[in-house]
Parts: sequence; structure tokens; C-alpha cells
Amino acid sequence: MPTNTDLVKDLPSDFEVFGQAVDDSFADLKGGTTGQVLSKTSGTDLDFTWITPTDQTPLTTKGDLFGYSTADARIPVGSDGQVLTADSAEALGVKWATAASGGGMTLLSTTSVSAQSTVTISAISGSYKNLQVWIEGLNLSDNDGWLRLAPNGSTSISNFLAVYTTIANTQSWESGRDTYFPIGKITSMGSNNSTSNFALNFYNYAGSQAVKMIDERGYYRNNQGSYGMANIVGGFVSSSAISSMVFSVPTGYYTATIKIYGVN
Repeated sequence: MPTNTDLVKDLPSDFEVFGQAVDDSFADLKGGTTGQVLSKTSGTDLDFTWITPTDQTPLTTKGDLFGYSTADARIPVGSDGQVLTADSAEALGVKWATAASGGGMTLLSTTSVSAQSTVTISAISGSYKNLQVWIEGLNLSDNDGWLRLAPNGSTSISNFLAVYTTIANTQSWESGRDTYFPIGKITSMGSNNSTSNFALNFYNYAGSQAVKMIDERGYYRNNQGSYGMANIVGGFVSSSAISSMVFSVPTGYYTATIKIYGVN
């Protein structure tokens, strides 16, 4: 039996020397490294082993999120204003991205027209629900002119459906203008520097439906300084997406700024 001053080097062996064996299973509790935990190896009493946990957090930075592919992984925090978006091409199936504009308008193009008879705006994106076209500061050289619109360059009468106009409180449809979509009756450039402004909406313009509905609202000022209103509704008969627009006048020339917006 060791005395109280003896160095006990091996507790089980020293006890066996005394004449009584002890259960040395507690020896499994020795060892291990930083971060490891004890785990049950089997159903046998006191049968343990040291293991490294597999569910340790991978997060390192404020705003990080847990992700998973084949193992837990870190999704680094995104930039201010971004939103978490599902993306199957990403390793963890998600990514941070700029939020899509819901219900907003995106300016697609601005065209300045200066003393031209015809202007074509092409390569219009088909990524939006609707289009809105603003025609600002419109002036024509013709004393009794119209600005005309040909979606996709079409001037066939079969491509226009039930175009109905209201000009200055009178309802009208003028012969010879049914092969284009008319954009109001615009008076000429004169000493009063008369201008007109219009907004046109193209609904589901990139869809495959047989008719694209179009409506227009605007006002004009004649060269005597009087104002009038114009309202036009109709449809473009085509199952093709509207990807270009041709704006022209039958005689003379016009000036204007044409802005095209994508609308969601």
C-alpha cells in the first residue's frame, strides 16, 4: 500500500500490487484535444471516445446565415439592400442579390427627335409586363399633322383593331390613318411654340396573345394657344412581341423626346 508521500505512477497497477484490482475503464476519459467532446462508443458501461463535433457553427461574421450542401456551410452576409434569392446554380442553392423592382418603372431608352420625318426605336427589352411610352414636347411642321406609330414596323390595316379616338370632345376616325396607330392630332409649330405631350400604354406587349391592347392619353396646344385633349384606345393584332416602334409623320417633320419605360 503506497504511503501518503509515495508517487502513484499508475493507479490500477499500484492498487493491484496492494492486492485488489480496479476497473481501469475510466482511462478512456484521459486525453482528447481542444474542442473535442466525449461520445459513447458502445452500450458497454464506461465505454467512451473523444470525437470532434460535426455540427460546429461555420459562422464567422455578423449577419452570416447557415447553409447546407453536403455539410453545414456559411452563407456570407450580403450587401445593404440585397435580398436572399433562391438560385439552383449556387453551391448552397441561394445567393444575395439586388431586389427586383416590384411595380416600378425602368427607363429603357430616351430618343431625341430633331426635325425628322421617321424615327425607329428597336431592341426593346421583352422582360417587363407592360410598356409605357412618353412623347414629350411634340411639334410638327405640318399645319394639320399626326404622329403615327407602327409597332414592329407594321403598316398593314389588318394589324390594327378598333382604334377609336376622342379629340377635343369629338369622336373621330380619319381616312388614310388606319394603317398606323395614331398619336393624337397635333398642331404645327408656330409663333406660340405649341407643344403636345402624350403617354401610351402597351399591355402584355411581349406576350403571345393575338391582340396587344394599347391606350393613349395626352393633350395638345395649337398655334393659337388653345388646348385640347386626346384619348385613343385600340389594339395591335399580332402574336409577336413588340420589340421595335417606328414613329413617323406623313408630311413634313417633327421634333420630340420619346422615352420608353418597362413596367412591372
